[in-house]
Amino acid sequence: MSGTGPRRRPPLPSEVRKEEADVATAREEETEGMPAPRKKMRADGRAEEEEAQLRGRR
Repeated sequence: MSGTGPRRRPPLPSEVRKEEADVATAREEETEGMPAPRKKMRADGRAEEEEAQLRGRR
């Protein structure tokens, strides 16, 4: 497969469910008056780790 986009695969159903659960948790925290910065940080940190792993494999 040759493509112009970044290496991207469709998320697995289990990942989609986990993401939906994370979003629901974040929404619950926001309704309690607490924006959930750690959810965003965790997502960003995970993405950075994956990028670093992918770079290391090449």
